[in-house]
Amino acid sequence: MSVPALAASPSFSDVPAGHWAYSYVERAADTGWVTGIGGGKFNPDGKVTGAEWYTMVARAFYGDQIPDTADSGTWYSNKWYGPYMQVGVDNMFDAYFKADIDAVVAERPMTRTEMACVVTEVMDQLNVVVPQDTFYAVADTIPDLDKIPIEASAYTAVVRCYAMGIITGVDGKGTFNGDGLMSRAQAAVVLGRMSDLIDNGGKLPDAPQQPTETTKPEQPAEPSIPSVSTPAGAPTEEEVYSAIIALKAKYPDGMTWTNDNVYKIPGLLSTGELHYTLNRGCAAFTLMCQDAAFGPTDWVNGTKFKPRSHEVFDDIRVGDIVRYDNSSSGHEVIVLEKKDNSIIVAEGNYAGRIHWGREITRDFLEANDFFVSTRYPS
Repeated sequence: MSVPALAASPSFSDVPAGHWAYSYVERAADTGWVTGIGGGKFNPDGKVTGAEWYTMVARAFYGDQIPDTADSGTWYSNKWYGPYMQVGVDNMFDAYFKADIDAVVAERPMTRTEMACVVTEVMDQLNVVVPQDTFYAVADTIPDLDKIPIEASAYTAVVRCYAMGIITGVDGKGTFNGDGLMSRAQAAVVLGRMSDLIDNGGKLPDAPQQPTETTKPEQPAEPSIPSVSTPAGAPTEEEVYSAIIALKAKYPDGMTWTNDNVYKIPGLLSTGELHYTLNRGCAAFTLMCQDAAFGPTDWVNGTKFKPRSHEVFDDIRVGDIVRYDNSSSGHEVIVLEKKDNSIIVAEGNYAGRIHWGREITRDFLEANDFFVSTRYPS
């Protein structure tokens, strides 16, 4: 990898010329991407917080966007890293994370997975592309990929970051160690590798040889669903009810269920890469129930009974998902019974808990902008 001419003597007393990351730390310091901690030291083994990483990335790749001050009224407006966090927020550094990750990681050490998420988003914006065949070939070489946290697209970000040669394995087996923490020296190396890849026109390292039969990464759904046999044809409402009510033994009335509860479905990005859509809270519960009755929603291998929507109360059936107050604060329920002028439902994240058997009237739904997602064939 190319590096600029280095100073005659080290910039930091704790990163001597013989240090493994010396050239990268010197380069990062010379370009202004990083600074020391005072007293002529860099603290190469110190762990990198989210705020520090956002600051480094902003300086390295978004220097012309760093404001003098952060937007007033934001949670970071009075922080030392406010202007750099503003760059991260404006440029969606957290796009591969779950919601509100910026504040969560700002003042704690970042994991390797979290850093990979930021790296991948930035490289996306700088038009560095990982082809589909490279993506799957690389994914097959990461032995602990199934341990990557199921948070938004972290799985995809890790594979792409690995494929770009920016953050790779920690041992000869290619183990990624997603929960491992990143040091300041490692952060300097990552910045250098990102810059080198951009300067090299986005040319990726050679990918591992593609297996004869591609093994696409698999991750179990969370929460797990009891095994349910799906009839050859569309299930009857009685069969749908039986499949859903069977979940009550594992997810009883009053059990805690909040937006921290997730349920994922696999799909493919436009590039052909595997991507998991994450559903949370009430949406996670309803989709879990509907998948138990109609078979898993899987946009990679095909979904037998694909969802379609309507807004007709009289057409609601058992097993349909009904969402009302269709906004960011809306709520979803799964139908257990349909009456002439009401529905009996099960739901998650109803005051932070699972609830079975609440009745919702037709008048309420029609007054609160409802729509229905059904898996029954038209």
